[in-house]
Amino acid sequence: MKRVFALLPLAILSFMLAGCSKPGAVAETAIREYDAALIKAFGSGDPAPLKAVAGEKEARKVGTLIDYKTVGGLVLESKLLALKMDSVDTTADDAITATTTESWSYFDRPLKPGAAPGKVVESEMKLRYFLKKEAGVWKVAKVEGISMKNLKP
Repeated sequence: MKRVFALLPLAILSFMLAGCSKPGAVAETAIREYDAALIKAFGSGDPAPLKAVAGEKEARKVGTLIDYKTVGGLVLESKLLALKMDSVDTTADDAITATTTESWSYFDRPLKPGAAPGKVVESEMKLRYFLKKEAGVWKVAKVEGISMKNLKP
């Protein structure tokens, strides 16, 4: 019985630490969820998937880009090939800034049946994400491009 009580503080500490997430893991999860929503939003021509993972201003910005594509009779089909977390900084209790290197493959798919799709492009991008905790959920508040190089074609 004494042994159980001796282990109790360790069990409580483990439980408390389980609720504490490391900023790097939090940032990577939020960014991957944002990227997945971005792929769905651009591919469907509907920005709705971004509402759960992006701040209002960022979702509106991406929504404008999606509208631009769909007005032109296109949607953007994309695939995240690789994501590397380069740096993560906690700037406040509810704010994280992260820098990534991401590789993407994408092409324009016409909405008109039978029309030829655009060329597949592969790019490597360095991006800076500004994450904000809103109502207990980490969301991408803003994304800035740092650099981009085309790998294909």
